[in-house]
Amino acid sequence: MIQASHIVVGGGLAGSATALHLARLGCDVVLLERGTFPREKVCGEGLMPHGVRSLEQLGLLDGVMATAPQPFRGIGYHVGNTRAEGFFPHGREGLGIRRSKVDEVLHHACLASPRIDVQTGVRVRDIHLERDGVRLETSGGPVAGQVVVGADGLQSLVRRKAGLIRKHRGRARYGVRLHMKMADASAQSDCVEVFLGKSLEWYITPTGPGECNVAMLCGKAVTKRFGGNLHASFMEMAMAEPRLARWMAGASPLTETRLCGPLRQEVSSAATERVLLVGDAAGFVDAITGEGMSIALTEARLAAELLAQPSIISDPSRRALRRYDIQRRRATRSLVWFTRLVLLGLRNRALAGYGIRNLARHPEAFSRLLGINTGDRQLWRVPPRDVVRLVTGV
Repeated sequence: MIQASHIVVGGGLAGSATALHLARLGCDVVLLERGTFPREKVCGEGLMPHGVRSLEQLGLLDGVMATAPQPFRGIGYHVGNTRAEGFFPHGREGLGIRRSKVDEVLHHACLASPRIDVQTGVRVRDIHLERDGVRLETSGGPVAGQVVVGADGLQSLVRRKAGLIRKHRGRARYGVRLHMKMADASAQSDCVEVFLGKSLEWYITPTGPGECNVAMLCGKAVTKRFGGNLHASFMEMAMAEPRLARWMAGASPLTETRLCGPLRQEVSSAATERVLLVGDAAGFVDAITGEGMSIALTEARLAAELLAQPSIISDPSRRALRRYDIQRRRATRSLVWFTRLVLLGLRNRALAGYGIRNLARHPEAFSRLLGINTGDRQLWRVPPRDVVRLVTGV
């Protein structure tokens, strides 16, 4: 039987970052990952500026930069023939990077740590939360510890076994992505470009020199148009958007077109006795503001800082671990509410177009709003004049 004080289920960005933080705080960790590396994952692949800072705090930014990611300075929103462009405040930059590359950098860092026992190709079959610890049944044999961190994604087994699922009553949303090589590398934008279509949104994120991730977010009704050929349907729908079609003209596919969803997952709590959830397992609001990876890195640090405390190992009760849930909600609530407001606006395309045209008239207000995405500004501290400009265009 494999034993360690801390067990992390899921070796992607959230799980590996949690394991690394725990190891650097003096904890022994077993990291269980059902897949092998390198691996692909459907993701927008835009790491916002505060996510870049999180990698720097882990000492991994140099390793990530060695994979040749593509920096971006802001976000461009397109509706009809209008484009609103906003840059991150203080000259901050995000990084567009293939998820397979950033995951592999963290994976190798975990392999290099003497405190982390990395087990890949191991599937967790069941989880038993007992009075004196946690016991996992896996394809590689039993694993025992004091606490378990669920970092096992949208369809988290840990979340389900811990009874932390809350039914989502809103609209189901799905994501499709395809990596493409641009015909003209010099036409690559220094922003993440967002195109508003009919009942869906398109995202172009630069992920390397002359390379981009083309992603689509849509409702369930749109997925019925995919038919039996996802790639052909995806390209047909992209070419139906004139400005997007011009952007992709002559580009060639680099990867398979892949679909995931439903994206939104909700939890009653991200903590209970002997269990914490991080990343997508802890609930996923929507990918529209591109904050998934950055939030996961923040949650990984908060989870590790709490679990590394000796008092927690001696008392991993629900009440003690709830402190993590409070901290993560406090750290992410501005982004979560901002995402909900953006989604509310996008559901009415006329209203969305009106707002984007107003942002195009006031790029400085747009840039200040992007301070929410960089972690520099809280939603409720947005200057009232910027709200007025967004609403009235004056």
